[in-house]
Amino acid sequence: MIGVVGTAANALILYALVAYKQHKKHLLIVHQNALDLFTSFFMIVTYTTKLCNVNLNGSVGYYWLCTIIFSDCLSWWRTFASAINLDL
Repeated sequence: MIGVVGTAANALILYALVAYKQHKKHLLIVHQNALDLFTSFFMIVTYTTKLCNVNLNGSVGYYWLCTIIFSDCLSWWRTFASAINLDL
């Protein structure tokens, strides 16, 4: 639920910034919202795959993709990038 609301809210904010041509003036806000949008999206992907009980057997590439999704690495990388963006 948090991922869905976060994705929708950040997408709406990014759309409003671009529609009113404010995205060039507020570059750090655009970057922060984009990072939060991707974090929310990958949160949806991660928890959807966890609920579907995906089997990790198969080819090597498929195994590593599933391992990265199940370990929440995608969300953590975006969260760290978001924190670094706030320090700028």
